[in-house]
Amino acid sequence: MIAYSTGGELSYWDLAAGDAIRVLKAPANIANPVLFANNRYLAGFDGQGIVIIDALTGLVVSRAEASASACLVAMPGPSEGLMAVEAGEYSVRVRTFAATAFGLQESGSVYAFLEGAIAGLSASPDGTSVFVPLSHGDIARIDVRTGNASTMISRPVLPVSDASAYEGGLFVLTGSGLLALPSSPQDYSQGQPFLHSAVRGEDRLIAVSEATVATWSADGKVAPLLRRLDGSGDLELLPPGSAAVSAASALGGRILFLDASGTLRVVETMTGTPVFSFSSVGLLDAAFRDERRLLVGKSVSVAPAAPLLSIEMATGETVPVDLGGSAAVRVLRGSSGTCYAVIADEDEAGRKTSIVKIDFRDPAASTALMEYRAEDVSASIAETSASVCATLGGDGAFLFGAEGFKSFERTAALPDRVFEAAGYALCLDSDGGLVWHDPVTGRTVAELRFTADGWEMTRNGEILTGNLF
Repeated sequence: MIAYSTGGELSYWDLAAGDAIRVLKAPANIANPVLFANNRYLAGFDGQGIVIIDALTGLVVSRAEASASACLVAMPGPSEGLMAVEAGEYSVRVRTFAATAFGLQESGSVYAFLEGAIAGLSASPDGTSVFVPLSHGDIARIDVRTGNASTMISRPVLPVSDASAYEGGLFVLTGSGLLALPSSPQDYSQGQPFLHSAVRGEDRLIAVSEATVATWSADGKVAPLLRRLDGSGDLELLPPGSAAVSAASALGGRILFLDASGTLRVVETMTGTPVFSFSSVGLLDAAFRDERRLLVGKSVSVAPAAPLLSIEMATGETVPVDLGGSAAVRVLRGSSGTCYAVIADEDEAGRKTSIVKIDFRDPAASTALMEYRAEDVSASIAETSASVCATLGGDGAFLFGAEGFKSFERTAALPDRVFEAAGYALCLDSDGGLVWHDPVTGRTVAELRFTADGWEMTRNGEILTGNLF
């Protein structure tokens, strides 16, 4: 086996013995490395474009200009060829290269223009086709020789924009509207119909109970509205002209909203009556600590110099919670009552992001469960009965439980956010689908997708379908 490390090593391994039998120096920080089909060359990206490394010496033998976002594919067979697929928003350029005595020479280039935003790229094993999933659900096939594009699958998919679970159920927002669904994948059956209610542009929600859910839009164009599904009428939750909501949390018949202006409001869900407000600069996230107190994540550049504040709603008293770090970019109260924070920091080795279990009695004794050696302000966290889960680093989701640290099983798309639902870890992935994972092993339990008039779930190798009304 041949392995490349970003530290600049190219190594040959005896798989039977598990030993490195040869180690070569090579250029460091080569991104997306691909081994040619003849095992002679290694291709990847550095700051100047495509770089070709001789796998026998570790030396750079050729270069070519190309976008670092291109997908590199080694051409099949004993050839010394390489294919670079570059995606624009609605177009794909397929370039083929051949390794010659004069370096890497471009041998062909074709363009294909597609009717839909590009959501990914892959190539056929024989190197004759490129497959392009599109944002509306089609999959296009591009002939590498001619650039002709044809539609393989035409089934528009309705992406999920947000999801929120409550005890016994799950609310989901799609382009079709608001859906009330089972929270456990085991409660779906073939042909099961689901009702949806129309929305006005909302793309965010938080479940309150079986019959109530708050919805709003992230851009602030649609203010938070409490939807009462029992027919008793909807209720506006924030004053007219309020800034866009950046965070929300629900507990014990109350909802908390943090808006982009730094104003924190708590309202009664039954009446919409405001019960508490607080304003400051530098607030990043907020959640209920318990029914009396709030937990607010902030930047340490704003006094007091601690990444968290605990706020007593009855008195307005604020208590700094110093876990170290530069900022608490996410906070969470799990179903067990335990609170967690995503802490961004910087040390001698550079920036890092940590998932921390908070000890309020002794904040210095708080436990860092996961760490990522870069800054990720979009990380999300969830607590299940068996583990703490997170999306961290933009490279998947992870869990920390009794069996230690584990990665979630890979699916077709990367997870954007993670929630708890019926004891499972539920991921909203980057192509707008929902994926349930086992909270102990990270194994995929089920995947759910929506179309204009139906739903499709893959569970235990079985495909279930039903209608939306």
